[in-house]
Amino acid sequence: MLRCFREWMKRIPGIGPFIYYFYLRLFYDKTITADATYRWITLLRSNELLRQLALKRPSFATKPLGDYLNMKYRFSERVHSLRSHYEFVLSRIPKNQLVSILFEEGLVLAEFLGKSGASYRVTLGTHSASHNEGELLLQLENAENQIISFVIFNVGSINGKPRIEVGCLQGAVVPWESILTKMATKDFHSTRPKHLIMALLYELSRCWNIDSIACIKTIEQVKYNRGNNPEFYADYDRFWEELGGIPDDSGFYIMPAQLSHRDKATIRKDGAKDRRHRRRLELKNSVFATVRTTLDYPRGARLEVLPAAKD
Repeated sequence: MLRCFREWMKRIPGIGPFIYYFYLRLFYDKTITADATYRWITLLRSNELLRQLALKRPSFATKPLGDYLNMKYRFSERVHSLRSHYEFVLSRIPKNQLVSILFEEGLVLAEFLGKSGASYRVTLGTHSASHNEGELLLQLENAENQIISFVIFNVGSINGKPRIEVGCLQGAVVPWESILTKMATKDFHSTRPKHLIMALLYELSRCWNIDSIACIKTIEQVKYNRGNNPEFYADYDRFWEELGGIPDDSGFYIMPAQLSHRDKATIRKDGAKDRRHRRRLELKNSVFATVRTTLDYPRGARLEVLPAAKD
């Protein structure tokens, strides 16, 4: 085993110390398995961008060793979640877009105007390489770069099929949350920002031909830390249930195939409701069409994956 680790360190210049750290952990942490460690390190050395990410942000290389996305995940499940995610995005997202997502300010998926004429932007990026709630950040912000809402997620896999796994959903930051949320809801024709960001996530899943979405339970959310974080105020369970999610034993809510919408505003007459519903659909369809156009690329365009060295 020691010989194997030494060979890995030779073949991945610059991140050898982190591989050695894995090796040391194998001796005193029984949850760290050699097989899962090998799968993770093999992934890191198999692709140019992942090697660059590990060198630029060293904490990325040791991410599976800490809590990640779901408190129920063991080390092998954390490795599986991360491997599944990067194997998917490396095969589905072109290199130029992936560079924008991983190393730059993010990929702009759509820009649109609200009811008031205010400008909004949807971006796909990352929170940080070491963040433990998921790998991708889907964010809705205004022209002043103020965050309206965002969702952090992974593309995991279950039974051999890709599945979006949501680890975090948040609105605008305090103290502007109430004002920004109220303005955006009005601008989106009575659609709450968190509903819109989830609708965008559903659209993203359709673009990627992913049929399943799972959202983390509050008790298993890594920042909540099973009630040990007094600064965590979100109640995910209530929101997922509002959207039709059903809890399972794995720490997730399994979301319905179609996203439901509960009209927030008070309806005075049927005509007003019909007009608002039509405008809401027109807004969503316009934004969705732009997202599809941004992500429309030749299906054969793949990031070059370097062949893994033989062991």
